[in-house]
Amino acid sequence: MKRLIILFLFVIIAITSYGQNYAGMITKDTFLYTSADSSGTMLDTLWEGAHVFIISLDTADGFYDIIYVKTNNEGFVPMKYVKVGKVVEENEEGQFVEQGEIESFNPEVEIANQTTKMLTLTLNAHTYKIHPNSSKNIVIKPGRINYRGSVPGAFPTIGHEYLKSHQAYLWRFFFAKYK
Repeated sequence: MKRLIILFLFVIIAITSYGQNYAGMITKDTFLYTSADSSGTMLDTLWEGAHVFIISLDTADGFYDIIYVKTNNEGFVPMKYVKVGKVVEENEEGQFVEQGEIESFNPEVEIANQTTKMLTLTLNAHTYKIHPNSSKNIVIKPGRINYRGSVPGAFPTIGHEYLKSHQAYLWRFFFAKYK
């Protein structure tokens, strides 16, 4: 019976932690790598106390996939040097504003980067770089899309939306404050 309870708790923890994003802090000076091992190329130096966005608690060979908030670089860091903080909640507000019907079956999304920083936008499995104070038009399949938008110096915004066919959308991406 005790084994059954432990197995049940393990399954619940696995289900609730899958796909969750977390705030985190670096506990000891380390490096951000391009791959999940310390023989990969170093992208950045992470100093003790640095803020990170943990993409998932799933690890690859003891490394977390993270975004270094200060530089917006994504890479891998040894999990032993990361203190996991609070869950980062998905944005509940609609980010993609309908702009009207279009002839195309696939929705068309205009992303307006209204910051002075390079925007990294991930829509499902596709990542786009959008220059400061510029826009990019993206055609995407209708249905649920998961998004993550981030710029250097600010915590990423995450969420999901349902995009309808034959519809144009606009997302104005901005942050009120930078760290």
